Amino acid sequence: MNNGNYEKVDETYSNALAEVEAKNGELNTANEALVAKTEEFDTLTETYNTEKSENETKIGELNESIATLTTERDDALNQLTAAQESVNSLTNEVATLNSFKAGIEKKEKEAVVAKYAKLLSTEILDAYSVKLDEYSDTKALDKDLAYELVSTNGSVFTVTPAQPAYVPKDEGAGNGLEGLLAKYKK
Repeated sequence: MNNGNYEKVDETYSNALAEVEAKNGELNTANEALVAKTEEFDTLTETYNTEKSENETKIGELNESIATLTTERDDALNQLTAAQESVNSLTNEVATLNSFKAGIEKKEKEAVVAKYAKLLSTEILDAYSVKLDEYSDTKALDKDLAYELVSTNGSVFTVTPAQPAYVPKDEGAGNGLEGLLAKYKK
């Protein structure tokens, strides 16, 4: 048919077929490599998606923890504020009570000094009146004033003979009130 070129066409066809088969082999190898890479990519994508999902779950849990801790912190701050207000209130109340107590103690000490007003001189009483805050209780003040009284006027504590006591005489029963009074006549 082709005047003897038949062999040439067959040879060209064989060469082209060999080339196509070689290229097909290369493409199959490349395709297999691409499939392997695709599977590897799919595996990595699946791994990353799983990790992403786990991380999103952890983020959600941590956000819930943050909300819970924030609420607890706010509650604790409210309790702290209430406790501080209570402490301030109690501190003010203690200060008021201490002031009241100091006033009462001062009046008690002044009463002790007044008890000795007729017995001691005003100079001595004035000296003790100035030092009232130095005494922690009225007993110590009373003791010091009693010492001053003994030091300045020892006769206050001496016993003077008492007048004889009247012993009723039983001279018979009298009438009513006059009979009772008659028992105590001198």
